Amino acid sequence: MEASGGARRQFDINFASARGTAAFVLALAVAHSAGAQLLDATVDDLVRGQIERQVADQLTTVVQQHVERQVESGVVATVEQQVESSVVEAVEQQVASHVASTVEQAIEGQVVESVQQQVEAGVVDLIEQQVEGRVTDAVGDRVERLVAGAVEGKLGDVLDGAAAAGRALGEGASGVLEGAQEAAGQAAGQALGQRGADQGQPDARANAAFVAGLDAAGRAVERETWVILVPAQFAERIAGWGFTIRERRDLATLDRVLLRVDAPEDRDIAQAALELALDAPGTLVDFNHLYRAGAEPPHAGRAARGAPFVPEPSPPLRGVAIGLIDSAVATGHEALRAADIEQYDFVPYSDARPFEHGTAVASIIVGDSKAVHPLLAGARLYAASVFFADGAGHPAAATASLVAALEWLAANGVRTINMSLAGPPNRVLEGAVKETVARGAVVVAAVGNNGPVGEPLYPAAYESVVGVTAVDAANRIYRYANRGRQVTFAAPGVRIKVARSVGGYGVDSGTSLAAPYAAAIIASSLAIRAEQPADRVVAALESAAIDLGEKDFDEVFGYGLIAAMH
Repeated sequence: MEASGGARRQFDINFASARGTAAFVLALAVAHSAGAQLLDATVDDLVRGQIERQVADQLTTVVQQHVERQVESGVVATVEQQVESSVVEAVEQQVASHVASTVEQAIEGQVVESVQQQVEAGVVDLIEQQVEGRVTDAVGDRVERLVAGAVEGKLGDVLDGAAAAGRALGEGASGVLEGAQEAAGQAAGQALGQRGADQGQPDARANAAFVAGLDAAGRAVERETWVILVPAQFAERIAGWGFTIRERRDLATLDRVLLRVDAPEDRDIAQAALELALDAPGTLVDFNHLYRAGAEPPHAGRAARGAPFVPEPSPPLRGVAIGLIDSAVATGHEALRAADIEQYDFVPYSDARPFEHGTAVASIIVGDSKAVHPLLAGARLYAASVFFADGAGHPAAATASLVAALEWLAANGVRTINMSLAGPPNRVLEGAVKETVARGAVVVAAVGNNGPVGEPLYPAAYESVVGVTAVDAANRIYRYANRGRQVTFAAPGVRIKVARSVGGYGVDSGTSLAAPYAAAIIASSLAIRAEQPADRVVAALESAAIDLGEKDFDEVFGYGLIAAMH
């Protein structure tokens, strides 16, 4: 029984336990179902809330970004406009200020530089030339006395014997020669006077005679006279400068006005140059310096030997013009009678006109006879007469005459101009030469016959001028020729047969006879290459020159012996 009762109790316990478990499970299931429903609702809420928040956040971000971009764009545009406006205004102000300052400085610099150069050049030239002139004169006189003494000592006996032998013949012929000289000189003077009259040329003899003076460096000038070269644009200011004007020439081709004035007593030339350069930039002031024909020194030809040089006849070259600034030309000479020569006198003084040097040079260029042959057959020669006989009877040409002659030749379209003369530097002459070259002309000049150590002579020493030295038939340098950087070409200039103004022919030497030879070649080359500018033609001639000294350029022969183009 006890066993049975224990089993019963055990069963009851198990049943009660199972029933409790079932109730728990049922309750749990019910709870689970409710929890699941609650969980689902919670999850939905969470998801919906998260989505809403993300959408709201994204919408907020988009709106904020859009607003920020618009605000930033507006701010940036406003700032950029303000900055750009400020920068442009600042830059414009700086540029305008810089340009104005630069222009003022340039104008002021040009005026100051021009004035300084003129004043400094005048002072330096005066000092240098005074010192060099005295030293050169002293050394030259000493050397000449030594050489002359040595030569005369050795040749005296020989010359005395020759003189005695020829005295009888000379006395018989002197009367005939003097008569011929007088007749030929009168005929040449009449020819020049007639040509001047035909051109409406004023009678120069109505003017006063030349009065000589010296500048501070001891160089010959017209006494108490200045020459002034004024740009034409400032011509109206001339009247206000207060000068007493002796001569005025309007140089239309060179766009300048040339004045020859009395030197005022109350100011010196450097002061005047400064004042005029400030009032009329580009105005040049200097003395009316004298220039001499570049012929050989007296008796220099005694050492020359050999047959005279006569160029080969050239074929006719029609339509070519060449200019000559020299003494008057005796156009009645047999070698020049048939030549095409237009002559004009630019001497404002009543002094006599020499003919010898210009006639000799003209005969080299266009002279044609049994004795001489032209370098430019058929060419037209424009001969500017600028020489007069000074107080000592020596040929001389004044600066003002040279400048007037350059204008005349430029106005006639002459592209090659020969100047077989030499003298000191002169600012007015240099300015006129530059203007002439700038208009397409080539200015050719003899370098001078002051010897290997002689100072440079002008206009040959100007940078824009073609300087010519002389060589003999063997291409040896003429012993009296100047040397230096101013030498451009060498040309025949020793023992050259030339026409004499009094009739007949003679033999001369010097750089002044070499210059026309080079000028003739340049003129024919310009005609051959008419489409090329003058400086290119001269450069081609430099390259084609026959080298006679050091390779390429040297200070004795320049680029070498000038050779004709074909």
